[in-house]
Amino acid sequence: MSESWLIGKDLGTHQVPVSLFQVLFYAKVTGQTDRLFFDEAYAKVQGYPSVVIAVGLLFGLEMQKENPYAWFDEVGLYAGKTLHASQVFTCHAQCFAGDVLTFASRVVDIYTKKNGTLYFLDRHTRVKKQDRKTVYLYGMGSLSVVLHWPFLPVLPAIIIPCILIVIMCKQLGLMMFLCVACLCLLSCNDVLSVLCNSRIWKISRCVL
Repeated sequence: MSESWLIGKDLGTHQVPVSLFQVLFYAKVTGQTDRLFFDEAYAKVQGYPSVVIAVGLLFGLEMQKENPYAWFDEVGLYAGKTLHASQVFTCHAQCFAGDVLTFASRVVDIYTKKNGTLYFLDRHTRVKKQDRKTVYLYGMGSLSVVLHWPFLPVLPAIIIPCILIVIMCKQLGLMMFLCVACLCLLSCNDVLSVLCNSRIWKISRCVL
């Protein structure tokens, strides 16, 4: 899965107006204790135009568009086999409720591990306010599990003769067993991906 040509690819730009309700609700559900995040009167006394947007809310705000996962198709990722592996935020200035934020994303790196079984894509997003000044730059790492099954193309050549032999021998029970085994082998790719994903997610939080 060599997709180095995607490095530098522009993933689009869109604007999101941030309401006071969104900022207060996020502060409440995440248990923010600094009054700057939930007390507008206090924030104004401190010299701010409104409550401060907590950095974690930016990821949710970025997804406020018609199809937040459209970029998966652009870079060849399958959402059902992709995990959020890492994130890093760089703060340049504060942003507040009432701001109109512009999100611009691009691919900055692609690499693999474990002989190509683990496929990583790093995406950076620049966040600007209505005055066109950058307030945040954050990077999000995505991990996709790529399972290789080299024997699948030759599987029919093995199973079909076995079924024919069983039919000739009139072993109905054995024939049914082989058919079920064949179906299981053909469909277990997604099952194993889920199992690998859950295991890799636990590792990625500690390692990446």
